[in-house]
Amino acid sequence: MRYISSMSLRFKTIMIAMITSTLALTTSGVFFSLYDYQSAHKKADQEFRVIATILADRSTVALEFLDQESATDNLASLDAHKAITMACLYDANDALFASFKRNSYNLHRCSANLPEFVPNKVDLFQEVREPVIFDDAVIGTLYLLIDQGDLRETMFLHITTSIIIIIITLFFTFLLAVRLQAFVTVPIRKLQDTAIKIRQSDNYSLRADKTTEDELGNLVDAFNGMVAKIEHDNVALRDSEERFRTLTASSPIGVFQTDEDGQYTYVNARWREITNIYDIHLTQESWIKTLHPEERFQVLSKWRDSLEKGGEFRMEYRMLRDDGEDVNVICHAKPLYEGNGEITGYLGSLSDISELKSVQLQLEQLALYDPLTKLANRHLFRNRLEKAIKHAEREGAMIALLFLDIDHFKKINDTMGHDQGDELLKAIAHRLRFCTRPGDTVARMGGDEFTILVPEIHTDHEADAIARKVLDVLKVPIRLTGLEVIITTSIGISVGLKDAEDANALMKNADLAMYRAKARGRDNYQFFSDEMNVELTRQLAMEAELRIALQQDQFELYYQPQVDLNTGKLIGYEALLRWIHPEKGFIPPSDFIPVAEDSGLILPLGEWVLRSACQHIKQFTERGLLPKDGHVAVNISPRQFHDANLVTVISDLISTTGIESQQLEVEITESLLMENVDSTIATLNMLKQLGIILAIDDFGTGYSSLNYLKRLPIHVLKVDRSFVMDIPKDKDDMEITSAVIAMAHKLGLRVVAEGVEIIEQADFLKENQCDFVQGYYYGKPMSVADLYENIRNFDQWHSSTTGG
Repeated sequence: MRYISSMSLRFKTIMIAMITSTLALTTSGVFFSLYDYQSAHKKADQEFRVIATILADRSTVALEFLDQESATDNLASLDAHKAITMACLYDANDALFASFKRNSYNLHRCSANLPEFVPNKVDLFQEVREPVIFDDAVIGTLYLLIDQGDLRETMFLHITTSIIIIIITLFFTFLLAVRLQAFVTVPIRKLQDTAIKIRQSDNYSLRADKTTEDELGNLVDAFNGMVAKIEHDNVALRDSEERFRTLTASSPIGVFQTDEDGQYTYVNARWREITNIYDIHLTQESWIKTLHPEERFQVLSKWRDSLEKGGEFRMEYRMLRDDGEDVNVICHAKPLYEGNGEITGYLGSLSDISELKSVQLQLEQLALYDPLTKLANRHLFRNRLEKAIKHAEREGAMIALLFLDIDHFKKINDTMGHDQGDELLKAIAHRLRFCTRPGDTVARMGGDEFTILVPEIHTDHEADAIARKVLDVLKVPIRLTGLEVIITTSIGISVGLKDAEDANALMKNADLAMYRAKARGRDNYQFFSDEMNVELTRQLAMEAELRIALQQDQFELYYQPQVDLNTGKLIGYEALLRWIHPEKGFIPPSDFIPVAEDSGLILPLGEWVLRSACQHIKQFTERGLLPKDGHVAVNISPRQFHDANLVTVISDLISTTGIESQQLEVEITESLLMENVDSTIATLNMLKQLGIILAIDDFGTGYSSLNYLKRLPIHVLKVDRSFVMDIPKDKDDMEITSAVIAMAHKLGLRVVAEGVEIIEQADFLKENQCDFVQGYYYGKPMSVADLYENIRNFDQWHSSTTGG
């Protein structure tokens, strides 16, 4: 095979033509000779069998009558057939009866008995056996021996003729193949010469000449197209390399290339600037020297691992320049492969990310620290809290979480401005740092809320001591632009892992404890207890039931009459909300109103109360249950009052129900007035423009200023029932009540006293010129149905209920 592959194309073409012709001629000659021989043999066999049949028929009489002479004469007639060398006639007992032998074959004689038949016998002679039959009975056998010499001569003649034809044909085939191979090899040789010239000159602009339009011409076209493609790719590659050199030379990123052993073969100018390596002969050792000592081993280990495994290298590390400056870089290198898949080196980039790291540190400060107080923010505090919990679990220790809320901080913002409020927060943050240990974490959660994480405490007393210290330190006056501000704080404390074992629960428990501290008068601290959790669970359950109650309309308005003390006439009602639970029955407002306020459900609930009250005012007026100058009073919660849509809601309800605006009285608590005086006055003025009556409820229980009180656009002042209920037993309450009535009248306000239950209280209030009263003495709160039944004749009904 190696010898054949080394032959020239010309010789291969001639040899293929010769071998192909020889095989074709030999195969066809052998086939036709064999076919002719078989045809002749078959024809002779048929001929001799016919002769045997005829001769057997003639021998029937001779055998039957035992006429040996007649049988011999009959066999002698075969002398005309030269191929038959011997004929033997045997009787029924296979004994020789008569015979014929050609004289030229002395070796052949008839045997005394019929020879046995030997199947598949190969011989130069052919045997023919033909039975002699008379009356369907075999009476003898004719045996012929035939010489096949003529057939052999014919076969030899055919073979000789075929050999001569093959030789002659091969001669002409050779001549033709020599001529034809020129048509194939000459264009290919020209194509080869062109390819050699291109290789030697590296000039891909050369093209092969096309001389034919056949497959060889197509081959030349394909070759020229391939050369053109290579020429185009080379031009593109040179352009790409030029662009790459230009790009890397001006790139802000360092670019480098190494061999398979990691030795540098190319670096751009920016790489040298970053590494501060300007050696002409660049080595890997010079790069290693620039690595920061603290990170050198780790970088080299990963780089060598990448070289050994042929993997990608990506790493952020520090380099140390000659001037001692740290440079933060990120290096990324990928392997380069040959066509066989072997790695030939690495191509990589080196980026100076020092400025990026600096910005990242600043972003981390913004992300983890409060920009105003520089304390930890919520995210960082949560992270440290979770770590402290895990550490406490491992060490079997406890941690304390203090949740602080500055008391009445909103008033400081409103009165002194947000800038002063920010200064106050920074001062508070400074003092909180003073109260804590180096390992503690102080964080600002937002607004005026702060937290302190105290890890590794052993008893609650340690958290108790820190809370006391915080309360005392914050009470020291803080000077702001010439003013001294005294603040207090409410602190909730939860201890882990006693109160809870996860961050969410600890935060929630501390928050609950803080609200308990506020509920107990502020300026104190409270530890979380299980009772608080029970209370929270109760509130959550009630919140869910409140939502269902709103959907299923389980609320109802009751109305308590208000009476003019001078005339004794009914002048209106106060609408009181009642919740009739389908399973629990009546639920007092004191149980569910705070929950509704905290959850925000007070807004849809308050709107429902206003809508229902306005609808009832319309019905009461139409049925004569409300005087023309009468009114219905509705309490507005603090959260509802500060809702931006309150004025719009009330205006729309008055318009849609068709009532007179003065028939609706809105009551707000005294404490609500002082939360944000300017905003409160603005809202009250808008409500006053609607024409509704404005009243202050529970007056005397808050801390309203007379200076603000005279600025408020209100019409009615309601004396809280706590001052009325002990009249006439408590002289102080009597003095306070009379003073409130007198002050209100001086301010041009009407006065309503609540909680009147006995005639002595009514007489005292009448004596002190109180305008209106309400209470059990005049009537309990009633449902609308009871109101329709009992209030139609108020004077008669009032006399029956009071016994007067």
